[in-house]
Amino acid sequence: MVFFSFDACRILDPSERSFIPVPPLQKLLFSATLSSNPQKIAELKLSDPLFISATESKAYIIPRNVQQNVIVCPPDEKPLYLLKLLRDSTAKQTLVFSSSVNTTHRLFKLLELFSNELPQHRPIVEYSANLVQKERKTLMNNFKTGKISIMICSDVVSRGLDITDVDEVINYDVPSYISTYVHRVGRTGRAGRSGRTYTLLRKVEISRFRVLLSKAANTTQAIVNIDRDTDIAPLKPKYQSVLKRLEEIIDKERNITKTKKDLPSNLSVNSKIPSDIDLILKHLKEQSKRNFFPESTTNIDTDEMNIEEK
Repeated sequence: MVFFSFDACRILDPSERSFIPVPPLQKLLFSATLSSNPQKIAELKLSDPLFISATESKAYIIPRNVQQNVIVCPPDEKPLYLLKLLRDSTAKQTLVFSSSVNTTHRLFKLLELFSNELPQHRPIVEYSANLVQKERKTLMNNFKTGKISIMICSDVVSRGLDITDVDEVINYDVPSYISTYVHRVGRTGRAGRSGRTYTLLRKVEISRFRVLLSKAANTTQAIVNIDRDTDIAPLKPKYQSVLKRLEEIIDKERNITKTKKDLPSNLSVNSKIPSDIDLILKHLKEQSKRNFFPESTTNIDTDEMNIEEK
């Protein structure tokens, strides 16, 4: 008897379904976050299906071999905290997840301008739905073979791709759904290997993130403290000039795209939702005469989350 197995989430995706041959034999479908929506399950066209769950009491479970960490940081310094993580990381392969294609591109461009702060042996690329299939395939092959060490990506990478040796995942933006979090962190710690994750949080996101984690098992987070005076402050002078340069690059790209596609001037190329970097650039432009980096430090109440001091 011939067996075919596929990721159930991919089959439920209309953009993927037409490319996956589903024979009328026996189907074995595997998913870390299988939908409980009866309508979507019906679309799989299963006959007398048998449902087998390997999870505990909750619908989602994070592998115990994945060490989960959280870093609370001021929103206007968030890219610097990411830079600090990447600069000091000992990981061979790192995935950095952002909330949108737009943020992915801008974050990649910003890190490019900080390239001299990153180890030379850790090349960095962006991977998103903005790239054509051929480009995505080439980048993914280079990442899998170790030619690329750091990949800034949208959630297009979080599902349906088996990347064996990812030992670090960074959530630059907090995911909106627990299923997204499970898929992101599931890129590391595969097949019994150890892995670690970091989630960058603004103080206002702590409560929402705690509620998100309550929907899955094994989600205890250890808090990582980064010293702003010794680790972040030295990067600030260059950061301000990098942001100005980034604004010039994005404006140039927007003008080129506008010319090609005749977009309205108030429409962003990739997304209508402003990213953290968008807001920082706007703040810098409108408040250039003010002190961009206040001396006061945001007080973080770590008791608000179920976290362990690290």
